[in-house]
Amino acid sequence: MKIAILGGGVAAFEAANSARKVSADAEITIYSAESMLPYRRPALSGMLADFKINEKMFFIKPESFYAENNISVKLNTRCVEIKEHELVMADGSAAAFDRLIIATGGKACLPAIPGNDRDNVYTFRNVADLEKLDKVLTDTRQAVIVGAGVLGLELAESMLKRNIKVTVLEMAPRLFSRYLSEEQSAGIADKLKDFTDLHFEFNATATGITDAGVTLADNRTIPADIVIFAAGSRPSLPEKMPETLKVNRGILVDNTMQSSIPGIYAAGDAIEFEGKCFGLYNDARTTGIVAGNNAAGNAEEFKPAAATPVRCFCLGLKLVM
Repeated sequence: MKIAILGGGVAAFEAANSARKVSADAEITIYSAESMLPYRRPALSGMLADFKINEKMFFIKPESFYAENNISVKLNTRCVEIKEHELVMADGSAAAFDRLIIATGGKACLPAIPGNDRDNVYTFRNVADLEKLDKVLTDTRQAVIVGAGVLGLELAESMLKRNIKVTVLEMAPRLFSRYLSEEQSAGIADKLKDFTDLHFEFNATATGITDAGVTLADNRTIPADIVIFAAGSRPSLPEKMPETLKVNRGILVDNTMQSSIPGIYAAGDAIEFEGKCFGLYNDARTTGIVAGNNAAGNAEEFKPAAATPVRCFCLGLKLVM
């Protein structure tokens, strides 16, 4: 049995690892669009402060693991079309499969505003994004980050360590308004005032990007050498998929992580389960385990936690929300 796995993150890794534990004989192949073995994506924002890769800490498993477990990994291989029992890659090559797990992750949201295609506008999702940003930060003096979520604050911390002045724009009236009370948010905001080169703009909507910086809905302009959007993500999926594969925001799956097509499973940020799209590392990990188990022949059900906690450990904060 050939089990093909699309993706290069933790969901893809856990799917392959779980499938191998169930089946010693299955031919398991990971097809990843990235240039590196599966790595711990949450580590990227902290690495922006000083771009060095600690292989033991960064990669989920070393290269030897895949050889020892007979898991083939095809890097720089992006799937553009899913056919019946066949994958078509961007380079025109094809690969057959008996079971498929789609774990292609998410892509950063980039609001459709004038100037979002400028050379000084960035998103932050993978190692390639990290490498691009690292090259320009040497000459950056002031930056605007759009989004005051965990990623936005982590990026701000890394840039402060590089002596860059940072303004963070947030559409909400306060920090983590979905998770914290007004009093809790105010307490965090007071702590962050200790960072003299860090400034927040709340109730702020970016309406354009120009040579001068980021224009807001109230017609003010926030000066910026670079602009980074940390405004969430959405599922990233192959361009062409079978018509019978049901997709809403993400690939619709049941509690076994099976899609509307028998034998095709999905996991991680690529899925939609019970009306929810996942965007957290632990959710990607657990859904990948279930998808891999079941693709290899088990019958395991996904049991979502009542609420996966959001953690923020940066800028001196230790928040579990």
